Amino acid sequence: MLDERAIAAMRIPEGLLKATIDREQTELARRSHLYRGDQPALTLEGQTAILIDDGLATGYTMLAAVGAAHRLGASRIVVAIPVALQSTIDRLRREADAVVCVDVPRRLNAVGQFYEDFRQVNDQAVCAALTRQTN
Repeated sequence: MLDERAIAAMRIPEGLLKATIDREQTELARRSHLYRGDQPALTLEGQTAILIDDGLATGYTMLAAVGAAHRLGASRIVVAIPVALQSTIDRLRREADAVVCVDVPRRLNAVGQFYEDFRQVNDQAVCAALTRQTN
């Protein structure tokens, strides 16, 4: 998903945008292979998809996830988040079947401001958690 108005307002050159998209698609493919290996993707056809994030600022990543769940045939889509702005929640409610949010602050400069520890989760930790889930 691209925010065309933001791209235009920031005057992001088309070449830079394309290079960024290419880099991110390469990273997505790398993570997919690392995390899933040879396992096929789970099917969402006729299933309830519960999409969880640690918090939403703009909500564009979650909107992309909701769109993907729709394309994969989910019969119901629930978004669960601990913190987001009301405007972001309203936008998501137009796309998802339900949105559950614990804290709706008046201002949100960064999601990390709502956490004592907001370090990134590295590939090793993800793989370890996935291994625990399958054993």
